[in-house]
Amino acid sequence: VIHNVDKYIRPKQLEKLVASWIAEAEASPDAAIQGIKIDKTKKPQNKGWMHLWVEEESMVQPFLCLINDTNRVNKYGKTLVAKRHLDDQDTGGRERSKRSRDDESLSNDAKKTKVDEDDDCTGKPRTVDEIRDKLTPYWRKSYSDQLTKKKVELIKRSAIQIVKGVKARFRTLEKEARRSKRKQPPELYEWLKGKKGINIEDVLPSPQVVGYRNKSEFTFGHRNIKGVEGKDGGTSARVPSVGFLPFGWKSDVASPHCLQNIPSEMCGIADVFNAFLIDCPLPPYQAGIHRGVWRTITIRSSARTGQIMIIVVHAPPEGAAGARECGSDAYSREVFEKERDRLVKMLTEGCIPMPPRDLPESPADSETGGNAEVVKDEKVTPALNAEEEGTISFKVTSIYFQEFDGLSHPTANHPVQHVYGKKHIEEVLGKNTFEISPGSFFQVTTRGAEVLYEEVADRVREVSINPAETLLLDVCCGTGTIGLHC
Repeated sequence: VIHNVDKYIRPKQLEKLVASWIAEAEASPDAAIQGIKIDKTKKPQNKGWMHLWVEEESMVQPFLCLINDTNRVNKYGKTLVAKRHLDDQDTGGRERSKRSRDDESLSNDAKKTKVDEDDDCTGKPRTVDEIRDKLTPYWRKSYSDQLTKKKVELIKRSAIQIVKGVKARFRTLEKEARRSKRKQPPELYEWLKGKKGINIEDVLPSPQVVGYRNKSEFTFGHRNIKGVEGKDGGTSARVPSVGFLPFGWKSDVASPHCLQNIPSEMCGIADVFNAFLIDCPLPPYQAGIHRGVWRTITIRSSARTGQIMIIVVHAPPEGAAGARECGSDAYSREVFEKERDRLVKMLTEGCIPMPPRDLPESPADSETGGNAEVVKDEKVTPALNAEEEGTISFKVTSIYFQEFDGLSHPTANHPVQHVYGKKHIEEVLGKNTFEISPGSFFQVTTRGAEVLYEEVADRVREVSINPAETLLLDVCCGTGTIGLHC
């Protein structure tokens, strides 16, 4: 769906507009954009939006980039915005309600289409590019373009909205003062009188742009494995697995191996879980009917100490919230404990294997000489040198299990059961070493956090270089990393 198209554009003008998009796509240096093939278009009369179909699903994201990544405006100066059809239906709010009233029949057809696609999404094969488009939507851009895009989003979604909200509040107070005739309207803040109001600085680059996450959560589910003989004699089999759910809880889980932000040790742990599930009699939890046992796993790792913590969330083996009354999907506690011990043994019998990765040739590679993973920085600590040389061996040093019989997700204070190793892992950030427990808040990118905290420290030093004269309030400090770093 493309919004802010001229309401009264003539059919021939619309054809010329679409033809200009096709010509621009063909001239683009991006191979994905060059391959865009538009199937058909449809614009309701006197409406400021239109529908456009492309020949293949893989062409959707490149087309969105073609429209949204350039400043295209209509004759009134409004920017054209392209969205996936179903995403547009789910945006909610006043805009969606207005469109549904304008064209009720189209909305009903869209709802039916959404239901049909949801019913058909289980087992539907997805390409790695489709998975990346959902989970890491900027992966096609160079790293410098990603930073520019994030700055633009900060301006649009944060700075501009904050200024609008504060000014609207002042207008309301002014109206109330006029009605009462007794109150003096408040004077507008000085920083709101300028042209920008809030100045957004450039986004600071991270020293590491590949495999940087130190925390990830995978969901238990199923996926189709090609080249394996299935129950029906076919060449694919549906097997229990762990991964992400980029297309909703009804779809298959997606392997993390193709994502640039997931480190290899977490992919190796996913492979261990997949091997465990092959012979496990306890099934993955099904969110739609609230049955099954295995729900999610949270992995916390440190690339500087080689320590890994795993938290496994599961439903009661005797039956989850949606268990059948006949008890056909209930399992004994003895079976669960036996499988738990087997899983712990598989996770801790040696170093975590580093699996082969299906990573794309990112545009960022050209900026970093073919090595987009680590950008050299003056503030890199000695502990990173071993990591870059590949000498860090990762081992699971802490395992927790968490039983939860609710319908959603356990709260941060929900009890956990410690079953193996230490009760925390250690992470080195700057000159400090932190102990991280299962519920601790910690920045998900350690090296990026160091850049952020050093920037905060520089701002503090601008005020005073004498610690005795400086009072730093570390509000909502979590583990206390910022205050300790400064």
